[in-house]
Amino acid sequence: MNDIKILTIAKKEFMENWRNKWIITITAIFLILTLLASYFGSGGGETGWRSASETVAIITSFVILLIPIISLMLGYATIVGEKEKGSLGVLLSYPVSRSEVIIGKFAGLGAVVSVAIMLGFGIAGVVIGIETGSMNLGKYALFILASILFGLAYLSIAILLSTLFKKRSTAMGATIFIWFFFAMIWGIIILGILSVSGWNFIATHSMSEVNIYGDGISSFEIEGSAKSIAYGDGNVYILGDKIVEYNLSSNYTKTIKIPLMKSASSISYGNGKLYIAGDKTMIYDIKNKNWESIDVSCNDISYCDGKIYMLNFLRLTEYNGVKFKNISLPSICYSVACGKNRVYLASHSLLEYDAINETFHNYSTGGMEKIFDIAYGDGNVYILGSRSFIFNTTSKKFMNISLEGFAIAYGDGKIFTLDVKSETKLRQFPTWYYVSDFFNPIQIYRGIISLNIDVGMENFREFYPSFYNTTSLILCLLIWILSPLIASIYIFKRRDV
Repeated sequence: MNDIKILTIAKKEFMENWRNKWIITITAIFLILTLLASYFGSGGGETGWRSASETVAIITSFVILLIPIISLMLGYATIVGEKEKGSLGVLLSYPVSRSEVIIGKFAGLGAVVSVAIMLGFGIAGVVIGIETGSMNLGKYALFILASILFGLAYLSIAILLSTLFKKRSTAMGATIFIWFFFAMIWGIIILGILSVSGWNFIATHSMSEVNIYGDGISSFEIEGSAKSIAYGDGNVYILGDKIVEYNLSSNYTKTIKIPLMKSASSISYGNGKLYIAGDKTMIYDIKNKNWESIDVSCNDISYCDGKIYMLNFLRLTEYNGVKFKNISLPSICYSVACGKNRVYLASHSLLEYDAINETFHNYSTGGMEKIFDIAYGDGNVYILGSRSFIFNTTSKKFMNISLEGFAIAYGDGKIFTLDVKSETKLRQFPTWYYVSDFFNPIQIYRGIISLNIDVGMENFREFYPSFYNTTSLILCLLIWILSPLIASIYIFKRRDV
């Protein structure tokens, strides 16, 4: 096999697509799609740059449909198109083998797909990294690599169809069917087999567990799923579909119904009132048992010294009962807690906002992967995350502590954390269900992304069998690239032009 001949054919394919502006068009599609998703993607209705991981989570559903369409359209006419034009016979009249033709065309069109994906997603990644101030290069590079392999797999399938059929129109119809089959029909077939086999979901019965760290460690459970926790005047307040008030002295529990409100996400206590974050801010006067609302959406909330601080990712709103003050944040923040004249915000690090001088200070948490929630009390910030710390606001030093849960509150010298555990876990899918993913390039790609992004799927990793990992999925994509290509060479060698 002559490498120079393969390179010449590959260069021809690449330059034809370059002259036809295909590479520029595809690059622009990926670039614009990624930037729009990052800036206008989901996030409480607010615009603002999302992290690379959040952006990947948002665009995955579009990429899964877009990359196969582009690759199939590039490759379906590779052989049959030239045959109909009569140029294939001319090409084969030169001293070039049929296997060299197939490999050369795949290399050239593969370069088109790869360059477009690298440039489109790569430039977008640089912009997102600059705007957010953070970037997990390893995981974003894996996303680009998986996208390239995903595109090459469908390109290889397209070339196989192009050698298999004798008419361009038939090859086009086959490519449309292949895309529709893997994107739509495959999932229906697998779920149908799952249903017929007698497998069924088991509804989970969730329990919210509150851990109390004080003179020792104790806990209590509340039935139902919860999102956030607050402490005030001897009571623990747990936010779910309703608010559960638990008195620590009497162990007495009562519930507080929340008025019509979408997506209540966080709860805070202060001055005898409860503050609820969501599509609007709700305030509950515990003594008078009445509600009022503020038309400000937020994902987290905190109260201190007569002021309410409402966080909406890139914006912090301060409200003193009379007027509002909007504060722009230097990066996306997920949680807020406040002390005297200081507001603390959880991002990829800990941010301190000086409310008097209106300045920010950034304190590194030493490579912590993620901060779930923070709380303030007695001159310390309590940080709950993949690792947990106490940050002393005077010495500006961190100290490691051991905490469990995803939401945290502080009061009367005790730390309260919220965890959710299920009495009945979701039944794991049978092994063949996961094996079936390896027969669908879309599911392989989806699996790689799900196993490696920081948003959306990490809580379900325990359900995956050991063989369902990034390495095995990437190897399977490589098989999807090579197998149709080898089949194309075999068919092309045995077919008259």
